Amino acid sequence: HGVQLPQGVIAEQVLVGKTLVTLFKKVSDNTQVKDFPISQQDNGQDEKEVSKQEQTLKNASSPTLKIKGKAVNMKQTILAPMKAPEMKYKVGDGKLCKSSIKIASWNVNGLRAVLNRKDLQRYIEEAQPDILCLNETKFDQFRWEQEGIANIFPAEYSQYWTFCKSPLSGYAGVCVLSKIKPISYQLELDTEKHSLEGRTVTLEFETFYLVSCYVPYSGQQLVRLKYRTEEWDIDFRKYLRLLNNKKPVVLCGDMNVSHREIDLAYPEKSQRLGGFTAQERFNFTKPVSYTHLRAHETPEHLVCRLLLEKKK
Repeated sequence: HGVQLPQGVIAEQVLVGKTLVTLFKKVSDNTQVKDFPISQQDNGQDEKEVSKQEQTLKNASSPTLKIKGKAVNMKQTILAPMKAPEMKYKVGDGKLCKSSIKIASWNVNGLRAVLNRKDLQRYIEEAQPDILCLNETKFDQFRWEQEGIANIFPAEYSQYWTFCKSPLSGYAGVCVLSKIKPISYQLELDTEKHSLEGRTVTLEFETFYLVSCYVPYSGQQLVRLKYRTEEWDIDFRKYLRLLNNKKPVVLCGDMNVSHREIDLAYPEKSQRLGGFTAQERFNFTKPVSYTHLRAHETPEHLVCRLLLEKKK
């Protein structure tokens, strides 16, 4: 995981129920080491619970290793991001084999449950999307590999995954399945501060870019509102503009915002709720002018609406 251990110490991963625990163990007689968990990962945690656990971990007394009688503080090691091996995915010429393609996007809110119910398998078989974007998969890379999730999907789809890389993983996460091999792909944004949570997958095709994104939620208590509106939104908008200068961009995913009052049942009571604050709605209006299908619209309806808006 990229963690540097003192000489004579090894890390061992153990799966206990649904929890992945990493232990430090001694490997020589003259090294006295006490086992302690470095990482506990439980799939299905929501971001509020993850934040609570992270705070508990930060406030806890620092575990120490005794190496030749000297105590070594391991708190910074425990809180450091766990780096998994970089994934390599298939690329091609990015050419579309037909005049129109079907792109679908689904926030699954936990991929395991959707797979267990066979909902996703049925949808793929019935709808046959050319590109399918899945958001909030809530898988970390270790469990994804251990459970052979990639083998569940039809072989005609190339797969592109990004995972949350925090020690407390098992939330966020984005995947794109594509029958068309892209020219190139990019996992996460270019900025390092946005690259640890499994938020974006970008695929480059011959005539357009596809970006699948699970935008950070500002939280019920708006604890991440400043990060969302003053950092993420700004950097994400810059990223989309850079792409759009080269080719048109198709943006899919969960934007974690209710753009207009009609999108909520009780808008007057929701002014200070995450996803409906004035800052988030303003930022959503401002970017590379997002154009989205409304619930009742077909693509033909959308074209007509855009023409009418342009005349106005």
